Amino acid sequence: MMPTFRLPQLMAVAVLFAIAVPLRAQDVAQQGALKDLLAKETFIRPPAAIEKIVTAPWQQNVSLSNQSPDHKHFLKLESEGMPSVQQFGKPHYYLGGLQVDYRANRVRTLTTRGATGLEIIDASTGQTRAVETPKNATISSAK
Repeated sequence: MMPTFRLPQLMAVAVLFAIAVPLRAQDVAQQGALKDLLAKETFIRPPAAIEKIVTAPWQQNVSLSNQSPDHKHFLKLESEGMPSVQQFGKPHYYLGGLQVDYRANRVRTLTTRGATGLEIIDASTGQTRAVETPKNATISSAK
């Protein structure tokens, strides 16, 4: 004996089918528009929120991880931002994955990514004090 379908069940299937077919047609049209957009070789500006995050000056970020022994102060390394092309272009050696600035006799990251100053941050008030450092010195691993 074959099951009999009732009218409400048939109507529900028909309505779902009627909704699904136009949605599928929209997907195909949207895919075509996206392919056309990607086929053009132009710069597409990201949404403002993403652009703001990507272009934010990372050197102004504060990481409260370098605490004093009494946990009342933090030490913040100051940076000038992205290094110049001239700094990246300085000659160096690759030794087993380590980049060595042979003219300065040190690891290359001190030449390209070192800090230029120090600040002490009070943990309770957030006030900062600059620490005087030698002019044109590169600072790293301050503890």
